[in-house]
Amino acid sequence: MNNKILLVLLLSIFILLPVVSAERIIVVLEDTDQIKKAEDLQTFKTAVLEYQEDILATIKNFEKEGKVRNVEQLWIINAIAMDADPEVIEELKKIKVVKKIVRDYPIELFSDTESYTPSKVDIKSGTPQIVWSVKWIEADKVWQWGINGSGVKVAVVDSGIAPHPDLEGKIIAWKDFVNNISQPYDDNGHGTHVAGTIAGTGKLDYKTGVAPGADLIGVKVFNESGRTDFYILLKGFQWAAENDADIISFSGGALPASGIEDTDYIPPYSTKEYLIEVYSSVFEEAYKPAFILVYVNSSDLKYLNISLIAPNGSVVHGDRMDNLIGNPEIEWCYKYMEKDKPLQSGDWTLKIQSTSG
Repeated sequence: MNNKILLVLLLSIFILLPVVSAERIIVVLEDTDQIKKAEDLQTFKTAVLEYQEDILATIKNFEKEGKVRNVEQLWIINAIAMDADPEVIEELKKIKVVKKIVRDYPIELFSDTESYTPSKVDIKSGTPQIVWSVKWIEADKVWQWGINGSGVKVAVVDSGIAPHPDLEGKIIAWKDFVNNISQPYDDNGHGTHVAGTIAGTGKLDYKTGVAPGADLIGVKVFNESGRTDFYILLKGFQWAAENDADIISFSGGALPASGIEDTDYIPPYSTKEYLIEVYSSVFEEAYKPAFILVYVNSSDLKYLNISLIAPNGSVVHGDRMDNLIGNPEIEWCYKYMEKDKPLQSGDWTLKIQSTSG
């Protein structure tokens, strides 16, 4: 009899426990004109944080009710990340300033890093050899003009940077968003590969870096298996920006998820337009938008008319980039750039028209 009573009590306890299925989400907000026109990073950050105050107060109320957890502002994209219950997500969708809500999703490196050992060189000569990739883009010719990356800080947002003679003294800042280890390391290898491509000095043998004078900021966001989450990646970008990175290097890809368009269908004899937003007035001190690269893959490419339209309504003509594609019969790659100025600020349009049924 006692056993039966105990069983009933246990079942009662389990029934009374609430079932919570909170999701990690990123709430992206609409940008104001003040945010779009910010002329430097600090002004942009201040404008975003001030703009978020009202909706943040609403989210904090949900947090007090236990419906929201782990709230964090991502000013870098004017968004707020959180773990939210389904009912809260529905309420947030109704708020006017909310542009969209996306689920946090996994990101993975494109491929495993392969190691390659160059032919032996005469170390005694004291002159490092230059790898073919550096010569191929003629970076060594730019060095002759005294331009080698000196004074430039490059953030490598990746799997980390391992200590290496060719990178000695290069890592001037470090942040680990995976294991919170205070000293630079790399348990995957990809980030170190990238760091060497950027700033390898050739102290050991081969000079691998295109900018051997540059300094590195290590930001570890990928784990040992080469995986991370979109939210962690954004935190890495934000930290790099806050720590004075001039350039952010990122070599990763995204798994299929909501909000990412991998394919689209254009019915016969119809036209579709795709918006490309360019704001050259944002971050005046940074590198301004210089070119647009468009890639289209279709089994019926010959039946498509593809054009790029500038914000002023004019159709622009650039260059076919056949060297970047495998099969020109099914792949189309196009680059447009202004020779002596940034791209026009505003909404660019990629227009694709089907000419066959």
